[in-house]
Amino acid sequence: MRVPPFTPPKKGDRVGEYRIVEVLGEGGFGVVYKVERAGLFFALKLLRARALEGWGQREINILRHLAHPNVVGFHAYDRWPVPLYGYLFFVMDFVEGRTLEDWALDENPSARQVARVLLEVLLALAAVHGQGVVHRDLKRDNILIRDADARPILVDFGIGWLAGEPTLTRDTLPPGTCEYRGPEAIRYDRDPANKGTHYRPDEGDDLWAMAVTFYWLLTDVLPFGTRREGGLNDRILALTPKAPCELNPRVPEALSNLCMRMLAKERAERFADCAELCRALEVALASAELDGRWDLPLLDPDAPDRAPTARDPDKAPRDAEELEVLQWNVARPRRGRKAGRKPGPEGEKQRTPLVAAPVPLLAAELPAGVQVAKAPAPSPEALVVLLADVPPVPRGGALPPPVADVARPDPRAAPSPPGALR
Repeated sequence: MRVPPFTPPKKGDRVGEYRIVEVLGEGGFGVVYKVERAGLFFALKLLRARALEGWGQREINILRHLAHPNVVGFHAYDRWPVPLYGYLFFVMDFVEGRTLEDWALDENPSARQVARVLLEVLLALAAVHGQGVVHRDLKRDNILIRDADARPILVDFGIGWLAGEPTLTRDTLPPGTCEYRGPEAIRYDRDPANKGTHYRPDEGDDLWAMAVTFYWLLTDVLPFGTRREGGLNDRILALTPKAPCELNPRVPEALSNLCMRMLAKERAERFADCAELCRALEVALASAELDGRWDLPLLDPDAPDRAPTARDPDKAPRDAEELEVLQWNVARPRRGRKAGRKPGPEGEKQRTPLVAAPVPLLAAELPAGVQVAKAPAPSPEALVVLLADVPPVPRGGALPPPVADVARPDPRAAPSPPGALR
């Protein structure tokens, strides 16, 4: 049977048993909708082409076995408009919330709030990595803050990697967002000896992306700038950004030092894994329990911007691209102004549902066997030295064993009809 050309359904149309309420996001892989069935709301992702089904089936496979309160939940999958030969779609939780970027812009969070959100994301990542999954596209748009309880939810595993799965791209590097790509991947891509091979991602790639995100949360700028400025990869490899507390005096020195260690150029100088980073964050939070400075908003919404001007040589743009970046910086939303989101100069695309889970959130936990240290909290004065002296754990060894194939969709067979909703 011939599949009709892809024409995105519109509001009010039906995809299987689901009625489209609105479009939540659109990208190169597909369209994400808010849909309704039997009075309940869900997020539905519809792929644009049959050629993308390898990615869709991998995302389904990842979500089907990642049952975690901080990971968007999976419900069902099928084909549209023809059940056996149509375009693949799958259904997830609809979570009422905002992206991490919108949350930061709207709420102008304190250092304590940012540290707690980061800790909960890392706890979820530890569980994800323990299942042999690497997200590979962690950024501000792919972490949602649920309105009901301000809990972070990981979404959009569309280019995620699952241990034991075949490679789906012909390029040396997997898809991703340039501003969040780590030094190891760039070095691998530049090495002529690796031509024709594929970079193997691991949890260190996700931790680097979280470091870039953490730096932005603390300072409101990306540590290495954006692709529009040119030379982004060179800066990632060679530039040491200013410490967050130097750019923003409201950043506690303990969090600033922790962030800078996360951004170390060499893998061995960073935190070995999520568990070690979680322990350092918990020590920092415990030591600052009575420190009111951690509760101040990180940014001053009324602080003056550095506007481009020809009269000030330090502020004058050198070329049209730099002028564009500076003009965006002046016009961008200010934290605490409830201004809403504007696209950043890094050109990120929103491909994830703005979702809110209908199930109650349980306490985030590390994988079995991993314990977060409960050592007595050191004094604030000793904390900076403590974090600086924590020896990095040598990395090595393989990824966790491949996940069992029981949940993997067979690419040779048409998917079965959607199962019962949770």
